[in-house]
Amino acid sequence: MMATEEHRLANNLACRKYRKKRSVAQAMYTRSHRRANELQVPHTITLEDVQRELDRCGGYCPIYPSIKLTRGPGRSSATSPTLVTINTDLGFVPGNILVVSFKARFSRYQIIKYWNDLKLNGEFEEAVKDLTDAVTEETDSTSDE
Repeated sequence: MMATEEHRLANNLACRKYRKKRSVAQAMYTRSHRRANELQVPHTITLEDVQRELDRCGGYCPIYPSIKLTRGPGRSSATSPTLVTINTDLGFVPGNILVVSFKARFSRYQIIKYWNDLKLNGEFEEAVKDLTDAVTEETDSTSDE
């Protein structure tokens, strides 16, 4: 075996060990922060916000209820949990995030439909209030500087 191959295998093993130690919420939080930087949108959520959304979905994708959210052995799979923004312009702010399956992440129409269904269930007003409060707090904190 070549030295580079040994290094690659050792690095792969170290990554797998580290990945097992991180919680799903930590991994989603880290990736969301990276995506926010790439998209140049605000990222004011905390690890607790991500954990709250993960708990709220109950282990199943709200867009595709038949998909049980499970962490894959390597790369993301269709059933991997991921964090999405409801309104992409607002960024990753409390009240604007949702945990869905990796498959549903690219189904913007389905996410918007789910969000609209919240209106019918009476949960919409609470969700909008949370989102409005988060945006107002963000605006106030940036104007104080």
